[in-house]
Amino acid sequence: RWAVVKAADETRRKDFLMSNRSVLQNLTESREAALARTARDKDDTWAAREKLFQDQEALRLSELQLLKEKQMLEDVKTKQLSRYENLMREVEQKQQAVERTAHEERIQAEKLAAERERLRDDRAMVKDMQQAIEGRNEDSEKTLRKLKAER
Repeated sequence: RWAVVKAADETRRKDFLMSNRSVLQNLTESREAALARTARDKDDTWAAREKLFQDQEALRLSELQLLKEKQMLEDVKTKQLSRYENLMREVEQKQQAVERTAHEERIQAEKLAAERERLRDDRAMVKDMQQAIEGRNEDSEKTLRKLKAER
């Protein structure tokens, strides 16, 4: 009987140890799985952080590039505006020069017209004087002929 009790105790003890071993193994496997998940989560977290950092760096570089391009466009705009203003100033100066030249040409044309008119008047006066002189010459010749005839 003692051997039966001892064998039963030994069986219970083996069953208990086997049960504990099974529970311990399940706990170990669960713990290892949890550790593996945690490690994967940490890796995923680090990968996500790295990706976030890379995205932020790319965004910062993009913003810097955009700022450079904006500055270049501002510079081009300023140069174009300056060039446009210079061209407009030049056009205005040329237009004023053309207007002055046209005004001077009108004045010159008016002077030439007045000079032509004065020359016409002078020619008419010279012609009248010439006719008067010719008339006097004829009178003088007649008088001279009469005097010669009287002598």
